[in-house]
Amino acid sequence: MSKFHAAYYHPKFLALESGAVALYFYGLSYVADKETDGFISKQQVPVLGMMFGVSSVKSIRLASILVERNLWELLNYGYQIHDYLDYNKSALQLKTLRAKTAKRVSLFRNTELMNFIKNRDRDLCQYCGVSVVWGTHGQNGGTFDHLDPNGLNTANNLVVACRACNSSKNDGCSVSSRVTREMISDLYLKIKDSVL
Repeated sequence: MSKFHAAYYHPKFLALESGAVALYFYGLSYVADKETDGFISKQQVPVLGMMFGVSSVKSIRLASILVERNLWELLNYGYQIHDYLDYNKSALQLKTLRAKTAKRVSLFRNTELMNFIKNRDRDLCQYCGVSVVWGTHGQNGGTFDHLDPNGLNTANNLVVACRACNSSKNDGCSVSSRVTREMISDLYLKIKDSVL
């Protein structure tokens, strides 16, 4: 459900004129599209107003209303949507997510590499030794784990892992009690010379 699903009955919106509501939502659309972390330049406000048929002067007046209602914050060079980053990912977070997705997609397009890792590791989780089942989402479902989360999709950085072990690790490579740093270090030494 959208983070803004309740806006139409939120007290900050109830007394707003329709033009201010329109500017607010056009502003949300703009910052999401341009990934500005909630920032709207002063020059952009009249452009947003033109999108729903109001003049530059009226757009600035509507922006002032949004500031008065604490929906926008006035800055030197424009406006910041109040609490935008409390409810939305930053441009940097979005870029990081896209890079992770691209890395994951590129791995699954490389069937030769995946088959090599599966055969090398004999479809066994390299952390707990359980036989993984590919294509399932249970705890014994098969996954590939990057020993170095920021490393490449290479045979010496990937191992077979069950979902339980793989999900017990955090993105920051701090590991849970199930998967320890020593286990990762030992695995890296074991497979460091793996080549496809």
